[in-house]
Amino acid sequence: MTYPAPMLQRRLHRNTINKWVGGVFQGIADTYGWDVTLLRILFVGSSFLLPGPQWVLYVLAWIIMPPN
Repeated sequence: MTYPAPMLQRRLHRNTINKWVGGVFQGIADTYGWDVTLLRILFVGSSFLLPGPQWVLYVLAWIIMPPN
């Protein structure tokens, strides 16, 4: 039986297979075990409710995070 790597040993990456735009949210969901749909809904909702630097941060994460 294999166990997943501890949280601190996991590498953050973009998922280039199951992506919608850049794979940033899918990579975050893969790394931390979160629901990707919830991340996407929270991102879009925050963009409508409190417009700010969300899109800039997404593009920066897209550039910085390595693909898998």
